[in-house]
Amino acid sequence: DGADSRTIGGVLSAIQRSFTRRLIEMAEDELGPPPVPYCYLNLGSAAREEQSVVTDQDNALVLADDYDPARHGAWFRELAHRVSDGLAACGYRYCSGGIMGTTERWRQPLHVWQGYFSDWITRPSPERLLHSAIFFDLDAVHGDFSLMEPLRDLVVDLAPRHPLFLAALARNAVNRTPPLGLFRTFVVETDGRQRESFNIKNRGTAPLVDLIRVHALACGSLENNSFARLD
Repeated sequence: DGADSRTIGGVLSAIQRSFTRRLIEMAEDELGPPPVPYCYLNLGSAAREEQSVVTDQDNALVLADDYDPARHGAWFRELAHRVSDGLAACGYRYCSGGIMGTTERWRQPLHVWQGYFSDWITRPSPERLLHSAIFFDLDAVHGDFSLMEPLRDLVVDLAPRHPLFLAALARNAVNRTPPLGLFRTFVVETDGRQRESFNIKNRGTAPLVDLIRVHALACGSLENNSFARLD
């Protein structure tokens, strides 16, 4: 229909967000009201509104600080599994790296998340940089949206003041080279199922997204979408 990439990414992300919200509503109808406030987060491309046709799940839960694992843990564990299983049934495959609310590490109270984010920025390592690239693109989908705001504010405050973190993130970004040869021709796979083609996300949009993210963090931008960050 002549739609551009920004429109397509936005529409596909809106569809995923609608599925997610409905799955959460269905789970809450059966499980009852949440024992403490929480916020369900989309991460990565869904948060940036840049989803493609084939995509996996990246999500997390931020819980209120009065969360008690012994009393409340089972409710949120069941919620996370119902939503992830439902998304998988809708065609959004499970994250191979376990970046989902079903993983206990990514289902934590706000103060724990603040510790994660501070640690990733102030003490960058390969694993922490990978987490930064995923979790620093975050969007509230359902629940108490005020639980997300301190995390976004923390990133906006800390990232511009830590040049070593930004430099490490930039180094990772430039390592993702576009599929161009010496004479600016496309470099494609030479064998296997993907012969004569290239991965348009890993070799096309991802290098741009990574580069734009570095500049957005450096200037303290609150935007998620790559087009909005460029603006």
